[in-house]
Amino acid sequence: MVSRYPEINKIFDDLDVYRAFCVEFGYVFNEAHLYVPKTQSGYLTPFSQFERYRKGQRIANNWKEDRRAFLASQRH
Repeated sequence: MVSRYPEINKIFDDLDVYRAFCVEFGYVFNEAHLYVPKTQSGYLTPFSQFERYRKGQRIANNWKEDRRAFLASQRH
């Protein structure tokens, strides 16, 4: 969809990319976190990890972390 307002298109494009990141790496997707790296109480949002990923920095893959914890709990 083409809009007369390119800044609105950019927001929706960024939301799509952010959602794909959250699905791929196992983070909770919340539209309210877009462009907000920290909550008011100081907690990091998944968007901060998304920004690190965009910069090429290493981030945790929650799917792998959850699998490792699940397998460890099954051994007992």
